[in-house]
Amino acid sequence: MNESGLSLTYILSWIKTRREAGFDIDEMTTQQVVEDIIVPLTRTGQKISYIEHVQKGVMGYVVKPLATHFVSHAWEDKFVSVIECVRNSVAVREMGQENVFLWMDMFSVNQHHRVTTTHDADFFYNTLQELIRKIGHTVLTIPSWKSPTVFMRSWCLWEMYGTIRQRHRLTFALETEDEKDLGSSMRNDFKAVISRLCKVDVAQARASAEDDRKGIRVAIEKYVGMRTIDFRILSAIREWLLQLAKDQLQESMESDKETEAELLRGIGLLNKALGYLGLSLDAFTKAIRIRKSLPRTEQNSVAIAVDLFVLSSIQFKLDMLREGLDAMKESLEIYEKVVSIGGGLASTFKNLSL
Repeated sequence: MNESGLSLTYILSWIKTRREAGFDIDEMTTQQVVEDIIVPLTRTGQKISYIEHVQKGVMGYVVKPLATHFVSHAWEDKFVSVIECVRNSVAVREMGQENVFLWMDMFSVNQHHRVTTTHDADFFYNTLQELIRKIGHTVLTIPSWKSPTVFMRSWCLWEMYGTIRQRHRLTFALETEDEKDLGSSMRNDFKAVISRLCKVDVAQARASAEDDRKGIRVAIEKYVGMRTIDFRILSAIREWLLQLAKDQLQESMESDKETEAELLRGIGLLNKALGYLGLSLDAFTKAIRIRKSLPRTEQNSVAIAVDLFVLSSIQFKLDMLREGLDAMKESLEIYEKVVSIGGGLASTFKNLSL
């Protein structure tokens, strides 16, 4: 399998050239770029991959024998957005754009053979994962965090798992404005962010080619197991969000107490899901302390009740039974008083559920 990487600087220049040639490349998906540009460019002669096409010409230092980064992306996403995600990533900021050489299937794989080529479970578990191992750093592109296509694609989820399994680096990459929007949403409604991003079901994932989807499914069932791969990928997503939350928390401390409390709630929820109960306990305890120091509005009171309720569930898991009962009692008292639900424990638990 071709291990070569194409220079990011070259790709950015190539995009500019396609614009000048009249292509509406900013609106084209990767699928469209392959069909309308890559395939026609490489059709003459032997019908080769684009990276081989570049190597045949005198085009300067644009190809490296082993790529520095493996790019995992969805073909239905806009191609330029995918590249902007890569350019905005920590991976590129660390190395410098001129030192980044990308392995992207659209460039490195012969697109003339793609339709007629089928892959078995061995290819997915051995050949593809060996390529990921050799490159050593996967960049997962998410052009829209509110609609993360990559979490619904079989290839992308398998590539994520291959990176995680081999303990290599996995970088989640967003465009600049979308990254800012994610940060803002985390500060205002962290639970909604978690609900949006922490959803993975490999069994329901799609692929452009049905044979590829089946091949990946067979590899998962043969070597891994559906529940295991879902758990490993979800854990990686939660760890990513946890780090983002910690970064946001550093920026918000001492400036906005409500934001700080909301971020601590998110950190607590993520730590709870990851099984870090002690860290979750600490985050919720701090969030509650901050909220109690703020003016007691109805919204703030309900937030305290919710956090106390989750805190009690953590305390029960840690065998802190007395503390858990006290926290639950306080939670219910606050909620009943503020909302006046009058429907007993059943409706209270329903409203407080996370």
